[in-house]
Amino acid sequence: MQISFRFISSQLSIYQTRTKPIQTRAREHHRATLSKHTAATVPNMSRAYTLSKFGIALLVMLAFPSLGSASPIRLMKRAGGAVRNDAVEGGACKALMLIHARGTTEMSNMGMGVGIPFAAALEKLTADVGIQGVNDYDASVAGAITGGSKTGAEFMAKTAADVMQKCPKTKVILSGYSQGGQVLHLATDMMSPKVADKITAVVLFGDAKGKTTPVPRIPADKVLSMCNAGDNICENPMLPMITMAHLTYGTGVDEAAAFVKRKAGI
Repeated sequence: MQISFRFISSQLSIYQTRTKPIQTRAREHHRATLSKHTAATVPNMSRAYTLSKFGIALLVMLAFPSLGSASPIRLMKRAGGAVRNDAVEGGACKALMLIHARGTTEMSNMGMGVGIPFAAALEKLTADVGIQGVNDYDASVAGAITGGSKTGAEFMAKTAADVMQKCPKTKVILSGYSQGGQVLHLATDMMSPKVADKITAVVLFGDAKGKTTPVPRIPADKVLSMCNAGDNICENPMLPMITMAHLTYGTGVDEAAAFVKRKAGI
């Protein structure tokens, strides 16, 4: 299979998310950086590459343009304050705590495409919810190719355990988008049986581990894996190709929030 760079560019140009200002700025940033950085990254734009490891890496970099050129701190500031650290910062115990792992090269510790809209959907259901993005996780292309960030997974697993210890009545929800799904799989595999048993629900968006891959230690009835038709990342992760179907999960967050509501009994 061959993939042209022109095709990827065209898919990105029609990528649409909800019209919240923060998401609009993120989309404009992607478009601007695509034209600015792609020529330096890929000198021969007319050339097509097969899906070797190099091709996959290049494809991901094109789909999420060169955000690595800026420091994580600057990227978080650009995201307009879209950093959520409710679990880390402490405070009163909540009825729910969402711990979310963003997709490759997404800005902030939540990501604007899925994490922020999903958090907002949960906050519409109840004000008694804490939101925590996964820290210690650079969401890099290299991490995606090697199966997900282990440091991000360690943060997710430890944070879930810490919340349960501090707030025994809080129901912990895990979610991940794209590479964030890989991180989530690694995290639950690191958990003790006691912690894993207390996870209330898991939501995966475009899971890079594949839509049929079980989440370690978590019963299937606690898991919602959303995989859009035509999203090759979750439909066929052995031959990953990023299409618009992989970039539109922000429109499905209400369904995901409804699943959490049922599982949490709120």
